[in-house]
Amino acid sequence: MGATRRLGTAAVILWIPLAMAGCAQPQGEAPTTTASPPEKTPTASTPSQAPGPTSAPVVIPPCDELVPFDAVQAEYAGGIETFHGQPEMQQQARTHIFGPAAVTALDAAEQSVHCGWGIPNSDGLSQIYVAELDPAVRDALMAELDASVFERSEEAGWVRYARSELGGIAPLHINYFFRDRVWVSELGSENGVLAREALSRL
Repeated sequence: MGATRRLGTAAVILWIPLAMAGCAQPQGEAPTTTASPPEKTPTASTPSQAPGPTSAPVVIPPCDELVPFDAVQAEYAGGIETFHGQPEMQQQARTHIFGPAAVTALDAAEQSVHCGWGIPNSDGLSQIYVAELDPAVRDALMAELDASVFERSEEAGWVRYARSELGGIAPLHINYFFRDRVWVSELGSENGVLAREALSRL
């Protein structure tokens, strides 16, 4: 429990500059979506569209299977501890990292898993959220991200949005990956490395 309290203090120090910078909050209003005319001819995908939803059920493994502990240790030098599902760590993310649109989507998730790792008494912290989103919720979040400072790219069948905050004690990298109904978020000192471990198991 002592390690948990110390981790929360480190998280505050690391993440507060993001709140001041307005990190992850989109600029301007989200574009509206109108229904397509009932035509049979195919239309090209627009940049704001995500891959279509799949009928297969979404199965989210537990944290230890989603990102094996050995993979986390390989990215950090020092004694790593796990903080899966820790309320304080999640509250820091909601308050200082996620913007309003991301919090709204997370609250509307049909299911979600939170995984956290860190070196106690340091700025070496990372957490991952894996959530299943209704397509309408997913599209609304992606539209907000398209209108924000996040950079969009495609990677191995996933749509990725990324940005980095370089101020404060250490860099903070924010990576969102979308495919079908799945949204994977990585927040922390590793730039998408742990999220990619999770992607390979989803």
